[in-house]
Amino acid sequence: MTEVTLRALITLILASITLYGCSAANYRPNFKSLSPSPESFTITAVSPAGYDLEANALYLPRDGACPAFLGDMDLLVGLQPKSVTSAADSATVSYSFELPLRVVNNGCPLFPFRPSLTLTGPAGKVHEAKEEMFILLPDEMYGTGVNHDAFLSLKQFRRCLYIFENHPRRGDVSKTFSCNTYDEHRTRIVREYPQFGWHELQDKNIHFTFELEPEDNPKDSRQWVKTPEGYRACAKQESSFFCTEPPQFRQFKMDGQLCDVYPACKLPN
Repeated sequence: MTEVTLRALITLILASITLYGCSAANYRPNFKSLSPSPESFTITAVSPAGYDLEANALYLPRDGACPAFLGDMDLLVGLQPKSVTSAADSATVSYSFELPLRVVNNGCPLFPFRPSLTLTGPAGKVHEAKEEMFILLPDEMYGTGVNHDAFLSLKQFRRCLYIFENHPRRGDVSKTFSCNTYDEHRTRIVREYPQFGWHELQDKNIHFTFELEPEDNPKDSRQWVKTPEGYRACAKQESSFFCTEPPQFRQFKMDGQLCDVYPACKLPN
């Protein structure tokens, strides 16, 4: 294994560890006192109205800089939006964030490694989806065999939805929020994290579009029947809650109430 490859792999491993182990001392709410470079790129995003969007970026020593780096020079920097715009009758909100391609912390040059966006629903952090992207320096790209063809488009599309499920033992229904990555034609789900080359990002814009699916979906469609009023939960038959024909329905708990249908809870009179 070459020295370049080994150094790149060590950087990536340390980055994965420090991202989730950043102490409060390694968090900065902005780039103040970090001597940000004039060279930069932007991340813009369009999200549904009523949803909050937060952004931050993990900066690390890269490319052999700061040889004494032991995981304590990394910085998680909060990204303050340059602009937030929304028309009075608009169903979306537009954000713009600017990221310097290099900052300096205690004399050590740091480079962006993992920017992230967190979309939070109206119910708060119980319903949030985090989107991450990787920025690789040239030696990390080629030293670790990253295929340049694997880089995704600067235009990123996310379709977000609520998934609801029934907990048979508790008898209640809960829902989670998640977003799927689609290709630029919005026809195919992409499983890879977005990756970008650091040396190609100057003055470029990475744009995210977050779209909401028109309705919530059950986690297991075998346990629910879609009716004109909404989804009805199937009653237990023998050892499972899978629906039978004709289906037998049951009530369920949701938000502390006894309900007949999801999401309206009560059937119309």
